[in-house]
Amino acid sequence: MKLRVAVTSASLGLLACAAALVALNAPPALAAPLVAIAPQPAAVSCVNYCTAGTSTNGCVASMSCSGVPSLSALSGFVLTTSGLEGQKNARMRVSLTARNAIPWAAGSSSFLCIKAPHLNLGGVQNSGGTLGACDGVIQVDFLTWAIAQAWPLAVGSNVWVQTFYKDPPAPKTINLSDALEFTIVP
Repeated sequence: MKLRVAVTSASLGLLACAAALVALNAPPALAAPLVAIAPQPAAVSCVNYCTAGTSTNGCVASMSCSGVPSLSALSGFVLTTSGLEGQKNARMRVSLTARNAIPWAAGSSSFLCIKAPHLNLGGVQNSGGTLGACDGVIQVDFLTWAIAQAWPLAVGSNVWVQTFYKDPPAPKTINLSDALEFTIVP
């Protein structure tokens, strides 16, 4: 009988101790060699950075992600912005350049968090929700979009994304969410 164990760098020490205890406590005929397999990539998560602006109705839009930004997948890496003002037009923008953090406009609490050049990530979406409330949400499947655009992605590429949304009384009539950074994996 072989014992197969997935090993990650965080659990390697604990695993070695557990295997030693099993081997010490088992009768000699049942002691099994420990067979380590290559660590599996952990679920990739996005890193939030930068400060979201506060809309004229007090909303603070926040970005999140689900899935893995894998070049071997055709879809399934979804970017979400929630906390948007309800019934407003919104659009995500993407950059392969770098992080940024410069004031959006004089008198605005928003910061432009992605460095130019940046592109529209999908089309303009209505945030849904209730007018004047902070219950609006938009989503984009990044992988589906990137494949459709034939965007030049490579394993190890960093990507930065931010959401822009209409807020007519705000400076430049726009407010901005926080931003996400993630790395493309195989």
